[in-house]
Amino acid sequence: MNSFSYPGTNPIVTSNGTTNGILWTLDVGSYMPKAAVVLRAYNALELGVELYNGTQAPNSRDQAELGVKFTPPMVYNGKVYGPRKIS
Repeated sequence: MNSFSYPGTNPIVTSNGTTNGILWTLDVGSYMPKAAVVLRAYNALELGVELYNGTQAPNSRDQAELGVKFTPPMVYNGKVYGPRKIS
């Protein structure tokens, strides 16, 4: 049986007008059943600078247990949303 990995993400960019750009991604790692999803935020001007990683949140608050490929994070009213944690 072959195992295929689907790296990549559908990023979105948020900003405060023309400043403070943030690139948001949901890192699925590989599209496998029960693949952990990690919400990540990067400085939009320097993509090598990670501003936030969902594994940093206490009690795994920002991690989902299931990943769906091509699912971008969503931003509404100053909050970032992604797949919910399913237990």
